[in-house]
Amino acid sequence: MKIITQFFVLIMGIFFLIVSFFQFKEITYNASNLIPHAGTMLSVDTSTELTSGKKVLTLQLENDTTHYVVSRLVNYLFDNLKYGDSIQLYTKPVPFFGHIVAEPGSSWTSKNPHEVFHLVLTAKKDVLIDFEENKRNARTLAWIFPLIGLLIIGYFFYLRSGKKSRFIMQIGSDE
Repeated sequence: MKIITQFFVLIMGIFFLIVSFFQFKEITYNASNLIPHAGTMLSVDTSTELTSGKKVLTLQLENDTTHYVVSRLVNYLFDNLKYGDSIQLYTKPVPFFGHIVAEPGSSWTSKNPHEVFHLVLTAKKDVLIDFEENKRNARTLAWIFPLIGLLIIGYFFYLRSGKKSRFIMQIGSDE
């Protein structure tokens, strides 16, 4: 039983480190690799994602059957985008663990291949969604998974050593 517990702890630590590697790839993604899509706005609407229950904005461009999804700044964009606006939006390929989408104080994962990361109102050259801002917000939370992974692996080595800490021995004694 002891070996199974140690193995489980090691696997969990490795899992958190692998996830942190994919997070690092996401926050160092180069904006020049984004996939551009340009056109005139055909429709803009809000909806709720079935899997997360999160409110999202869906956009469609003329001569494009794709429904693009924006999951951050939804109310702001709904108020500022109108039918007939000329826009340029940018998406990126979906990595294994999904996209990291971040706002100040929160982040989530999206596996939608049509998630918009950068959006420019072409006529005014007004950037409504900034890709670099998303990366900055994701960076503020990126330390969590590597820290948890290292703590779990440290706990694995502690279990392997077979020693009991003084704290655990003091709690167990009746003195």
